[in-house]
Amino acid sequence: MFTRILGMVVIALSASAQLIDPIWTQTIEDEDGSEFRSGCAVGDSAFVLYGYEMLNEFYSPDSTVLCMVTKAGETLWRKAFEPYAFSGHPLIHNGEIWIRGSLFSVSSQIIRLSLAGDTLGTATWGEYQYIQRAFLTTGLNDQPIMVRQLADSNFENHRTDISFLDEQGFPLMTVNIDWDSAHYVHDFITVSDGYVLLGSQANEVEPLFWMKIGFSGEVLWYRTLFVPGQNKFLVNILPLDDGGFLTVGSASITGHGDQGWLVKLSSVGDTVWTKNYGGPGADQLHSIIPTDSGYTLVGYYNQDFPGDYYWDTWMLFVDENGDSLNQFVDTLTESESVLNVIAVDSTILLIGGRHNPFSNRYIADATLWGKTPVIEAQSFLGFRETIVGESRVESLTVYNRGSNVLRIDSIADASLFDAVFEGPHFVEVGETYSIPITFSPVQTGAFVDTIVILSNTLPHPIRCIGFATLTSTDSVAIVPKSFAVHPPYPNPFNASTSIEFELPRSADVTLKVYDVQGRLVTTLLDVVAAAGVHSVSWGCAECASGLYFVRMEAGEFVATQKLLLVK
Repeated sequence: MFTRILGMVVIALSASAQLIDPIWTQTIEDEDGSEFRSGCAVGDSAFVLYGYEMLNEFYSPDSTVLCMVTKAGETLWRKAFEPYAFSGHPLIHNGEIWIRGSLFSVSSQIIRLSLAGDTLGTATWGEYQYIQRAFLTTGLNDQPIMVRQLADSNFENHRTDISFLDEQGFPLMTVNIDWDSAHYVHDFITVSDGYVLLGSQANEVEPLFWMKIGFSGEVLWYRTLFVPGQNKFLVNILPLDDGGFLTVGSASITGHGDQGWLVKLSSVGDTVWTKNYGGPGADQLHSIIPTDSGYTLVGYYNQDFPGDYYWDTWMLFVDENGDSLNQFVDTLTESESVLNVIAVDSTILLIGGRHNPFSNRYIADATLWGKTPVIEAQSFLGFRETIVGESRVESLTVYNRGSNVLRIDSIADASLFDAVFEGPHFVEVGETYSIPITFSPVQTGAFVDTIVILSNTLPHPIRCIGFATLTSTDSVAIVPKSFAVHPPYPNPFNASTSIEFELPRSADVTLKVYDVQGRLVTTLLDVVAAAGVHSVSWGCAECASGLYFVRMEAGEFVATQKLLLVK
């Protein structure tokens, strides 16, 4: 017989990082143990963690537990409330902490606490025969919302209630959604023109669903998706700049075990693409967070399941199309699984479970990981026309604009683009390092591929573009016919973007960046440049998100391009 025993693990690390040396580690072990399942940030100085305490070592939750931990690693307070609530999220509202009461009850309960952990009041309302699931979230203007999944005593007549709460936690208005079968809402977000719900249903044909409703409760669209296998669920949804969405979850697929899933939706809920990761073990994804080069998916990983019942923390780094760039699997810690993620400023808080094999108890464990390096490099690298059978070398410049030493381990080469590099190489904070990249075509044509910098921070992809000919046409091809400044790439951008411009002859060139109020942000270039195609990178860690303009002047030529910085 196997009894799954998990503890509470909290790991805080940089939002751009794989793991480096921790600043501090804190362990809390109760007599019978405890487990945290979610949490929220309190400003930029602390976290509130939410879960339950155990009645005994047989994984029997007894009471809701709440804990506040500073980013310095200090536990400020820890309190328990009866009865327990298995699911949900704490909420910071007007300087108060809001949590929900019991899951298995006929009424909903909101408990309001001060930031010191003192109970300020409770609100009990909404009697129903069976509350299957409930959680707190926020709507427009940070209005608190309670989402409840309801059923009658026979687990029939399923309904989702979306209640908009007043400052005491009582409902001002409730939107009811009646289902013709069992539906379970896992996530709920507010967008500019309504709300988007994500969940699963008791339907083996199309088990996953998304729904968008307007502010008045009208259904704008409802979409489903078939995923083969059993135990299918999507648990986290992320709105995108293009109006679409990314959702992450898992599915148990016959012959492949548990796999992590990532689904891209359009602005009207249509499936754009699906990606799956892991297998054939017990590999599950629970959260998604945006990063400079794509997204980080977080969950737990076990390639030896069911022979081995111990899980490892799993961080999967993917690009904007969901293609895997790299992954981190913590194989050093016994039975560790990540169930939730909080991203705030430069840190990520991983919340899950850890089992102590020596005491056989649930353990509360917290580790803060140091700030990490941040790679800044051009997003693409262009090669001039190259004769087939010969090679051309361009320099890739890497800048460490983080707060810790950058360790470049290797360069994942593409088929025709090769990095002349032997790692590891260390780049101090604020310094640069140049890596020669060689283009060696074996046939004519235009070639586009991606190389990836692998280091102690997130993978950084660089798109390489090369042209191959049978004879050299450099004397003609590299001299443009007119002045031009091209649209930046990528655009919109987060960390950095590249601006390419062309000169038909040598000229005095200035490139300057302005904000929307016409104020000069920076001068990128002020030199005499030779005829040809040139590229300049720009990144501004201290700049706010918004619209900027890059203005090029070369003699009588003046042109401007727009840049959109998104953080």
